[in-house]
Amino acid sequence: QWSAYEKELLDSRMDTIPLRYRNITFADYVCHDDRDREVVKHMASGKSGILHGSNGTGKTMLAFCAIRKQWEAGRYAQYILAADYFDLIRSSFNGGDPLKVLREFTDYDYLVVDEIDKKHGTQTEFVYLYRLINDRYNEMKPTVLISNSNRKDLEAVIGISAFSRVAGEGKIIEFTGEDYRKKRG
Repeated sequence: QWSAYEKELLDSRMDTIPLRYRNITFADYVCHDDRDREVVKHMASGKSGILHGSNGTGKTMLAFCAIRKQWEAGRYAQYILAADYFDLIRSSFNGGDPLKVLREFTDYDYLVVDEIDKKHGTQTEFVYLYRLINDRYNEMKPTVLISNSNRKDLEAVIGISAFSRVAGEGKIIEFTGEDYRKKRG
């Protein structure tokens, strides 16, 4: 049973989820086979993962389901687009503290970084992404990375060391199939 404070806290966190994903749960993800059920089971477990592959196959949807589950379990979970993380880092160079931004995202119990392949590819981005992943790895905190890239391209974008750290603590899950958004069109 939730206390009034816990319910209010959960409600305030839910308000940060985009409207499109606010009311979804794992039950809304269409499982076609045992593999899909294993993917849902893994995401529900709150472990690290690298979700990559085709557009519109449910990667982000599953990430928001996982975040919701973490919140419901009383854990501090967060979703961020990679571009937004890098914008926060860059903006901190003007009188702020980039290490403060890094610590904030390291401190989350569970972190999802989406569109990890949508970055400028600068050395600064590479360094701060590696530091984030390495710090979270050392603190044994689950991290989920999401990309529309194939595995080889993703390894090149984030670096083999960062890829290895996240994959070693979780699973690498490739999503294939038709774009669900186009089917709804």
